[in-house]
Amino acid sequence: MKISRGPEDFIPLDNAAIIYPTTVARYNSHMFRISMDLNLKVVPERLLTALENLMERFPYYAVSLHQGFFWYYLTPHHKPLSVYPDRLYPCAYLHRKRGANGYLFKVFYSDSQIALEVFHALTDGTGGLVFLKSLVAEYLRLSGIEVGEDPQIFRPGDPVPPEESTDAFQRFYRPLKSVFSVESQAYHYNEGDEYTDQLQAISARVKVVDVKERSAALGVTITEYFVAQLLDTFQKIQEQMKKPKDYQPVRISVPVNIRKVFNSNSMRNFTLFVVIGIDPRLGRYSFSEILQQVKFQLRSEVNAKSLSRQISRNVAGGRHVLIR
Repeated sequence: MKISRGPEDFIPLDNAAIIYPTTVARYNSHMFRISMDLNLKVVPERLLTALENLMERFPYYAVSLHQGFFWYYLTPHHKPLSVYPDRLYPCAYLHRKRGANGYLFKVFYSDSQIALEVFHALTDGTGGLVFLKSLVAEYLRLSGIEVGEDPQIFRPGDPVPPEESTDAFQRFYRPLKSVFSVESQAYHYNEGDEYTDQLQAISARVKVVDVKERSAALGVTITEYFVAQLLDTFQKIQEQMKKPKDYQPVRISVPVNIRKVFNSNSMRNFTLFVVIGIDPRLGRYSFSEILQQVKFQLRSEVNAKSLSRQISRNVAGGRHVLIR
């Protein structure tokens, strides 16, 4: 399969990826993590074989990142792959040359868990999830366990549709005028001035069926329910840390996988953020009021017309000569 590229195997970053290499730092790694728990012990050598087998199906992830005179770009990369014992702190900074032998992702393992950490310039959560599910399926196949059909499981030897490697933002870009907007400054929670690459995670396990039942009883989706909980939490934190006259709007940037909206099969970044918020300067919001705000704002923004406006704004900025 041939990836769309320029001269000398130059592969431009997709529109959403452009920001990540220029703003990465040890305390701001732009990494995300997805993991799967197995009911059998992980054998590292077998996991590496599964990864090597799988890369032919994901050639657009077999790339390295390089810095040009004005911009970053990708090139095909075929150095040896590795898998790594898991570590205490997730999503640590990944050096683009030395961190994973030039690759933009790392596969970790523990006794019965396989985890994937990805630099966001490579893909988004959906792309990462498909890659991890496919990797685990191949690992199980090598372990003598066949996995049933799943549209999010790609298998070695399957054809690679050209659309998977395209920048879908460029494909769905429509030149529009007056698409830029300015919002007032929102509340920022600042726990301190200490910068560290040691990300600390608090984990919990809940039954999906219980969350579904609770959300359905309130007339919202699981996403809307969790967004409302976050907004309510930050409203309470602001009340504890500020006087009412100093209150600011509380907003959450909610990532939205827009592949279904635009019928795209791109495996690069194709996610936009919808900003959902409340304004405590107008008075305190009950949880019920927050739910209604989240439900209305999110559903009114997740549609082809509203998202097209955001795509036009983002792509137009990237095409502007001075910005580039």
